[in-house]
Parts: sequence; C-alpha cells; structure tokens
Amino acid sequence: MAEKLIINRKEQITETAAKLFRKKGFIATTMRDLAAELGIEAASIYHHVKSKEELLETICFDMANKFIMNAKEVNDIYFNA
Repeated sequence: MAEKLIINRKEQITETAAKLFRKKGFIATTMRDLAAELGIEAASIYHHVKSKEELLETICFDMANKFIMNAKEVNDIYFNA
C-alpha cells in the first residue's frame, strides 16, 4: 500500500505516534521516542500537540470516524440499493 501524503507537521507527528503506539504500546512510547523517530527535538512536538494523550485521542477519533464512514457506505450499498 502506498504511503499517504502527509500535508502538515501535526499529521506527520500523529502518523508517527500511531506507528510507535502499535509497536511499543502507548505507555512505553515517550515523547522523546517520538521526537527521535521524527528527527526533531522533543520540545518541538509541543508546538503542534499538547500531550501524548491528545495524540492518542486524535488517533482514536480518526479511526472511529473512518469506521463510521465505511459502515455507512456498506449500509448504503446493501440496504439502499
């Protein structure tokens, strides 16, 4: 699957955080880990997000929204045909 085009730094941070959370777990992933993966200083991340918890919330809500959109699409195909 092709990589999604990342439009801005916050999206890049969020995508990288999601990968690290999957790999190491939320608790074990630090903002320093995230910064190292991005090649920036940890303090720079806080210019774009408030906390690691905010990143997790963003990731969860994005996933929930994708699920809802896909469920609606399936519903439209099978029940409104």
